[in-house]
Amino acid sequence: MIAVAIMLFTFITSGNAATLERTKNGFRIIREEPESAEPQRLNSPPAVTSPTRVLPPPVIAPPPIVSQPPVVSQPPITSPQKTAPPMAKVVTPPRVTDTHRDTARQKNVEEQLVQYDPTVPKHKKWLVGGDFGYWYISQGYNTDVGTNRSQNRVNGYIPAYTLFVGYDNVNLQLSYRYGQFSANNTLPGYSHSYNKSIKETELELAARYIFYKSRWLNPYAILGYNYLERNIATNLNSDTLAWSASGNQSLKTNSTHNSLLTGIGTIIPFNEHVGLRIDYRLLLDYFQGDKDNASEKREAIGLPMRGTVAGYWNIYRGLNLQLGSRYDYFPAIVNFGASREKIDAFSSVGYSHKF
Repeated sequence: MIAVAIMLFTFITSGNAATLERTKNGFRIIREEPESAEPQRLNSPPAVTSPTRVLPPPVIAPPPIVSQPPVVSQPPITSPQKTAPPMAKVVTPPRVTDTHRDTARQKNVEEQLVQYDPTVPKHKKWLVGGDFGYWYISQGYNTDVGTNRSQNRVNGYIPAYTLFVGYDNVNLQLSYRYGQFSANNTLPGYSHSYNKSIKETELELAARYIFYKSRWLNPYAILGYNYLERNIATNLNSDTLAWSASGNQSLKTNSTHNSLLTGIGTIIPFNEHVGLRIDYRLLLDYFQGDKDNASEKREAIGLPMRGTVAGYWNIYRGLNLQLGSRYDYFPAIVNFGASREKIDAFSSVGYSHKF
């Protein structure tokens, strides 16, 4: 096959005419020499040439088809990824600090409730304020005529003024009350009546210290001084009767109480607007009394007791209203012309500034 192809290639590429002749042993190329070209003459007929035999191109067998093995697709080759070494597990500690902070915040909020009391300064802050109100006095008095005793109660109103200043847990308060009231009664054993006119003056200076601040109970201690003076004039409505001590129809009784006081109490705040104060006080009292310009005198030392309950209501930006009651008990040794019990009720409107 290779030889036949070579001969065919030579036969085709040869510039001269040639004939391919098949022999017994194969093929042979017979070359034909071209005739000498002569110049054509003008008007001469064209030369007749013998036709050239044209052989068809040899049939070349196609190369054998070799079956190819099926191509199996393979996954792409990727370089191995580098993985970071495992990190140590981070353990979040319990939120002890946050819990303590939340607890401290909650405690601070609870402690701040007591600071809404008009008389309690804020933490490490100052306070100034005051109030004006009226006290309702209900006081019992004894009137002796011979062996007969008349026990009557005198009621009346007196104005009251209070100024206070404070810092942190300390409060210093000055209170002043003065008023006059009267009552008409009948002499025991007689048909004649009499009139009692009472003037009462009270001055008190007290310091208060809050030991502990919390949501409900805020205990405190009180230390101070109290001065109480009463002037009682008893006038008989009779021209035929007279008091033996004075020799006329008018009898004057004067008494003074100079007392050192100490006590304990607590403040109970319900919310930012309303709260309650309760305290108990014991007075070391030095008493002096006389009747009708020293015709009869008495001096004594006793221990009167006093209890106070007061509620406060914060109205708006320091403006407040207070309502309360006070109960006094005087031992007989320091009692002169009056009963042992005294009940007061009071109300006041005040203002406090905290800075």
